[in-house]
Amino acid sequence: MTNRICICLAGTYWFLYGGVLFAGIDTLAIEGVEIDSAVRETSRTRQRDWLERVAKAQRGRHRFFVVFQHYPYLKKEGPCSYGGYEFWRGTFDALGVDFALSGDEHAYVRTHPLRGGKKDAAGTVYVVCPEIDSHMEEPRIADGKGLVAACDENGSPIEGVYVFDGGAGAAIDEITVGEKEPADFDAFWAKQFDSLLEAEPKVISSTPVLTAREGFEVYDVRINMGKEEPVSGYVSYPIGAEKGSLKIRAQFMGYGVGSASISCMDGYIVFAVNSHSINNGETDEYYANLKSTSLASYGF
Repeated sequence: MTNRICICLAGTYWFLYGGVLFAGIDTLAIEGVEIDSAVRETSRTRQRDWLERVAKAQRGRHRFFVVFQHYPYLKKEGPCSYGGYEFWRGTFDALGVDFALSGDEHAYVRTHPLRGGKKDAAGTVYVVCPEIDSHMEEPRIADGKGLVAACDENGSPIEGVYVFDGGAGAAIDEITVGEKEPADFDAFWAKQFDSLLEAEPKVISSTPVLTAREGFEVYDVRINMGKEEPVSGYVSYPIGAEKGSLKIRAQFMGYGVGSASISCMDGYIVFAVNSHSINNGETDEYYANLKSTSLASYGF
């Protein structure tokens, strides 16, 4: 694991357009990596100082002030710790931020204007977007959209299992493949699946990883599955959980070249599996080299 002071201002930027001041905060540089709490607070403070400098320099040149970031400030159930609502709200109040936009949750949330944590017409409106129908108060399925749920033998959804949200598309029947499917495509993958079923999993390494989330243990693991390249990923679980009390959740890094994410979830053993046996917690240079060489045609 690389535990270093992140370049917390590398992804921050601002611009003026149509009388609106937009400022982007790079929360992925703080919450998207494993760093200790002291470094996280220092990084947030640097971003806050940057935002205050931008607001001061552009004072009087805009009618509205919009701040946006990846992680949500608020969820439907209340403040989001990794979105930094408690940290940012005082700054937004002082600077007169009109809208604080965010995403990540894939659920639509919009607050009344808030100031000092209370409803105030002169406060900041917090918005989480985009809208995903299954998370709304009255779930519905729109044209071109579907939900996939794990069901029991009777066809009833299994409680507590995540429901996959499909998506909407335009002219999806006109989408074509760029390459012709190989003649042995099905046979090739059937062989791969059979070899995995026959393999005896063997843990090659299990390295403890420091995490900012208290009450969890995290390990960077590599597992031999009978292939040339092992399975690589992070395993996390709550400390002190009773035997048989935890569910299992598997996450797969479906695109991009980088470290697997660490997900600490109450009540779950989570295995976040990286793609192509990519090492976790390496330097930016390591992933940049992979992206330009052996994985040059993979993801984005």
